[in-house]
Amino acid sequence: MSSVNIYDSSSVKAGERDKWLQMSDEELIAQSSFEAQKRGGKGGQKVNKTSSAVRLFHPPSHISAIASESRYQTENRAIALRKLRRKIAFDIRCDTAGLNFCSVEKPSLKNPLYPLWTARLLDIFAKKSYSLRETAESAGFSPSRMVKILFRDVQLWSKVNGEREIRQMLPLRKP
Repeated sequence: MSSVNIYDSSSVKAGERDKWLQMSDEELIAQSSFEAQKRGGKGGQKVNKTSSAVRLFHPPSHISAIASESRYQTENRAIALRKLRRKIAFDIRCDTAGLNFCSVEKPSLKNPLYPLWTARLLDIFAKKSYSLRETAESAGFSPSRMVKILFRDVQLWSKVNGEREIRQMLPLRKP
């Protein structure tokens, strides 16, 4: 029988999470443990013969990310790092008191500040009980603009609608 450890993110301060999300790739990798693994998937025989899959574990946040999309370890390492940042942003909620939303009005999905922006937006959603109107107002957007911003990021759209479903709220309508 296996047990599942659920990490309590309430012990993480917003400053810590935000610092992790703003670290350079090298700094975040230095804080993480790296493990190369053999995994199946695209790439033919090469994937089965080499340890191209990557698992990154970030001990301070207790979050890990695995990537095996590429047949090259270096590409999987970069993918795992992006996934790790995304998981930190999605899974750790912090108190928004005293924090500015973010200096980037509407960052691109490729912007290095996007995980931080996402984390702070989800903090506001959590504080406002996933109310679209209240969250949009706090973030400085109209509700319709907020829906459009959320909709362009499939994972963020799913996360917000999943949280709304847990609270027995109607899902957001597509723009």
